[in-house]
Parts: sequence; structure tokens; C-alpha cells
Amino acid sequence: MNNILIPTSFEIDTLLALKVAAGLNDPRIKEVTLLRATPVSDSIMELLFPTAPEDKIKLKREQVFKMWAKHVEQNQLSFTHVKEHHQLALSKPILMQLLDRFSVELVIVPWSYQQSKDYTDRFMLRLLHECKTPLMLLPEEHETQVGIQRALFLDENVQAPLATIEHLPFHVIYQSMVRTSNMNSLKAMVDNLRINMLVLARGTEKKLLPLVANIGLPVLTV
Repeated sequence: MNNILIPTSFEIDTLLALKVAAGLNDPRIKEVTLLRATPVSDSIMELLFPTAPEDKIKLKREQVFKMWAKHVEQNQLSFTHVKEHHQLALSKPILMQLLDRFSVELVIVPWSYQQSKDYTDRFMLRLLHECKTPLMLLPEEHETQVGIQRALFLDENVQAPLATIEHLPFHVIYQSMVRTSNMNSLKAMVDNLRINMLVLARGTEKKLLPLVANIGLPVLTV
């Protein structure tokens, strides 16, 4: 795995996404990029003089970076290379170029970003669902485990993307291999196997995401 991308509007759970990235404990990860996308302003005055919402975003950004620096120091993390990129205007070709330029092999999406009503945020999320880069959707902060070691791949009636799964920095268990009469519910499998994350094959999100939403685990589509 090379680099990780985190789309953000600098809500406080951006810090959680950074902690999850660091918790993967994969030496192949070289850096994490925080990506914020905004539309091109149609007014030169808006570009020259920040609006009240932009001032608020700046304060949020400063808070996230301050808390991340404190977390790195307290936990003596060697994983510290975090950068940011502000993208004016967004399209699918632009996003694909960014993923390629930053050598992104995993995208981690905070819960707040998934719930954003902002048009550009929602457009970004739709594009990320359409691309082939593995996409990790985080649940609400109080439900998320930072350390991910064991994932459950919901592989029923789906051909497993073996090449992608084999390169993930955690152990993946196949649902079809562990289903038994004593463990026939998803919740039971998660509890008994100490699962930290669920994995879905690309293209099954619309069907399966509503079914796993109440489990309270990160969901990775590959």
C-alpha cells in the first residue's frame, strides 16, 4: 500500500480518520493527503476576502492539525507525514488525476463527510464510489475502533477480488467460510470473530450498505 486520501471539510472526526490511517500500522504507507474540494468562485471579491464560512473552516483545520500533532507526540508515532490539498473545481478526470498523482491506494471517508449536505462533498463521494480505489467508510466516531486487524468479507454470490484483498494490511475472513448454524447472523459473526471492519465487493454497496449500517463498523469496498 502506498498513500491514503481522506476527503474532508475539517470536521473534528477528520482526526479519527487520521488515527485509523495510522492504526493500520503498514510501513508501506508513505503519506496521507487531506483533500478538500470547493467550487470555483464566480466573484473576485470572494477570492480576495474570505467569507465567514471559510474563516470557520480555517479554524476547524487549525484545530484538527493541533490535535493530530498532540496525538502524534503523546503516542510517539513514526507515522507523521500528513499533507493537505485544496482542489478548486472537481470533476471525475480531475479526481482520477489526483488519485494517480498522490499514488492513492486507499480512501478513508469520515462519517461527517458522508453526511454532508454540501453539493461538492456529495459529488466527491459519488465519484469515489465510482472509481476502483478501495474506499473505507467510517461509522460515527463513538463506534469506531482505531486498530483494524480482522475484517469480514461479505462474499455471498460474489466473486472475490483476491488480488486486492491479499494486499490489505489486515487479515480478511470470508463470510462463506465461517457461516454455521450456530453463527448464522452477521452480528454473531462480528462478535464471535472479533471483527473490526466489513469488506464489500464493488457494486454491492447499494444492496448491502443499508444492511450493515447498524453494525457500527467501518465498511471497505474493494
